[in-house]
Amino acid sequence: MMDTMAIRPLAPTPAVSVIDLRGLPNPEPILELAQFAQSWRDGETFRVLSDDACFASDFVRWAGSTNVQVLSLRYPTENLTEVVLRRPPKPSFAAV
Repeated sequence: MMDTMAIRPLAPTPAVSVIDLRGLPNPEPILELAQFAQSWRDGETFRVLSDDACFASDFVRWAGSTNVQVLSLRYPTENLTEVVLRRPPKPSFAAV
């Protein structure tokens, strides 16, 4: 009987949660995102969707004042903004 190797990723792939803010009028999408972000844990990754025309500019201002990493910001369709972001994990320092 032949041994088979299981293929495993080198590092676990973090799950990406979706935050759907479509349909909310300005300024609600960014206010909802800011409130939700208060409960994030280090290393969590989120995909945010909004169809608010002001969301991208509001998001850039908000993200610049927070401790989040913006992994991508794109416009998949004319009326949709998609942002992928995460709270960075706390750095671990090795003893020297």
